Amino acid sequence: MKTYGRKMNLERYGITIERTKLTGLAWRVVNIEKLPGDENKGRRNVYVNAIGADGKHSPFKVFRGGGKVYPLDKPNSRQGHGYLQMHNDAISVEMFVGSDIVHGLHANHPDEDPGNTRGHHSFRITFQFAHGKAVVGPPLTQREIVVSADQSPSEQADALLDMFGDQHCAALAQLLSAFVQAQRMRQYNAAIR
Repeated sequence: MKTYGRKMNLERYGITIERTKLTGLAWRVVNIEKLPGDENKGRRNVYVNAIGADGKHSPFKVFRGGGKVYPLDKPNSRQGHGYLQMHNDAISVEMFVGSDIVHGLHANHPDEDPGNTRGHHSFRITFQFAHGKAVVGPPLTQREIVVSADQSPSEQADALLDMFGDQHCAALAQLLSAFVQAQRMRQYNAAIR
């Protein structure tokens, strides 16, 4: 039986962890907790904590869940640095390329106690940016991908897809779009001062 956090049985809830194949620094799941009913209070969330190699809150600002990008913008929250609301369909949560991935998260579990009824269950996952050993198969090899201004946007996109794959590129595109919007806002604010 695989247990994490408060001796939660992952198999009971259909949760699995796909471990990264990276051996160096990578985002690794170090804790998963099922919130008890008195703490959950009828919610259906996945709370995510991100801590650095030093054990302190990481400055990393986003995570992926259910194919979308969510902010990690609550530095002092007891629940988590960020969260997403889940429903009855199983979702996966990760910190991006090379991260451990938690699969099978959903709220459609039977009644357990007040605050944890069918459709109202929550989990807290803690990722830590840390060194580790490959769990399955050989470590991923690093390839040099050349993306230059001389290439067309299509050639640049193809190079990135070759390196990261469709799923991760879509998430990176969302992340880059958010960074571009933030940069434009900073430029605008500087211009009106």
